Order: sequence, then C-alpha cells, then structure tokens
Amino acid sequence: MNQPVSEPNNHQFFLENLTFCGISLLSNFSNNWPVVVDSGSVCVSLPSEIYDTFTSWLDNSTVVDISQMNSLSFQLAMNDNANLFYHIPLSSLLINSSDIISEDGAPFIHVAGSSTPNRLCVLRGSSIVSHNNQFNTPPILLGSLALRSMYFAADFDNFGVGLASKYSPLSGSGLQCQARAECVGDQSYW
Repeated sequence: MNQPVSEPNNHQFFLENLTFCGISLLSNFSNNWPVVVDSGSVCVSLPSEIYDTFTSWLDNSTVVDISQMNSLSFQLAMNDNANLFYHIPLSSLLINSSDIISEDGAPFIHVAGSSTPNRLCVLRGSSIVSHNNQFNTPPILLGSLALRSMYFAADFDNFGVGLASKYSPLSGSGLQCQARAECVGDQSYW
C-alpha cells in the first residue's frame, strides 16, 4: 500500500477497525486512523482517548496464561479484502515492569508462572482533543515489539509498506476482557 505522504520521515499507513475484545477502539472518533511505524521505539503508543478505551476493556485483575492473551486487531484502510485482519498479541507486548518507569501507561499484567511483575508495553500518547477543543490527529505508533508480531516490509523507492500477520487471534476465550456493562431501563450502551 502506498504511504499517505511522499518522502516520509517514518513509514506510515492508515488502519481501520482497531479492535480489542471485539470492541472498536476508534468508534467514537473515526473510521480510520494514521499509524507511524517507529522502529526506534519499543512500545505501542495510542492517542490518550483511544488508550483510555483500550484500558477500560482490559481486565488486568486476574492471573493469565500467556498463551491465552487477546490481541489488538486491525484492518488496513482501503483494503479490498474485508475479512483480512492483522493481529498484535498482547503477549508480544509484555515487558518486565522495571523496564518502564516514567512512561504514561503500560498497565500491569499478572502472568501465571512469572515471579516478576510484567507490564504491557502500550503507552498513553497525546490527546485527540486539544485544550481549545480543536481536534488533532496524533498517530498510533507501532514500536519494535509490535513489529516482531508481524511481517513488515518497506519499499523506500515507491514509499510503500506491506504487512502480514504472524499470528491468528484466539477464538472467543475472552481472557483479559472486562464484562460489558448491563443497561437498565431506558439506558443505552455507549
């Protein structure tokens, strides 16, 4: 796919349908979102409002089996194959808690059999809504841990990028997902 700019500083593309636990993380903001591939960073960085949606669905209160962890999933914008999703397993984003000290985000995850605390290398990035209620579009950043969970190719001559998943998502286990809130009376879920 072609990148949205000529002569990019970093490799870029647009994603659609960013989901976690079957819930769209973008639904309150847009159908697609810019992504910057940043091999100089380690973690995934989500704009703060998208990060907050992600963590609201993340159940990190229980001990989990690393092989049963869910994925962040997305599609590429303008892709002809509507069934093709790319997956970043949360297990590929686990790091030792001492590796992140001052970053905003990186929720703790309790992994079965691990004697040291782990953190999820997902950081809270810039806000979508600025102080004067103007919208900006801070990109989602994919660092080296996310890139290790997929095949990534960069075409420097034609300013294009290519992706392929290495992993399939888990089928319906729901581990690490918060339960959907129950609506009462005339309430509607949002």
